[in-house]
Formats: sequence, structure tokens, C-alpha cells
Amino acid sequence: MTDRRGRVGNIFLSRINIPESMIRVNDAELPFMDGETLGSLLSRAGSLHPFMVVSLNGEFLRREQWGEIKVKDGDIVRTVEMIAGG
Repeated sequence: MTDRRGRVGNIFLSRINIPESMIRVNDAELPFMDGETLGSLLSRAGSLHPFMVVSLNGEFLRREQWGEIKVKDGDIVRTVEMIAGG
């Protein structure tokens, strides 16, 4: 139980630093959301493009898998957009 100043016994809760679970998408870290699929994470990160490849922890995945695979705390996602040029 805490008192109105945020104390538990002699410990102030504001001084307790609990690390937040994160997932890395390219160079950005996003908060981990339990049960989230890779496709949902890419959408939330604004990284969903029609012509792209995605790797999860170094393994390239087919687009059909994105809605099935659940991401885990600490996962590393890399995306590469395919761009045509001339």
C-alpha cells in the first residue's frame, strides 16, 4: 500500500526505475505489446509499405507470415523498402 506521497514504507515509488519492454524496428525502439503480431507492429511503426522485405531477428519472412507471427520482448525487426529507379 502506498501513502498519498507515493511511498511504500521508506521507498519512494518515483525513484524505482523499472525498464520498459521494447522491440527494435530498424533504428527505433517501440514499447512491447503482449500478443502483437509482426504485421500490427509494422503498421504501428509506420513501416508498412507494399514493396518491402522484413527480417525478424535476422530471419527473412514472407508477407503471408506477418499476420501470424507474434513478436516478443527484445525482438529486432529490420525492414527494407524496394524502390525502382532508372
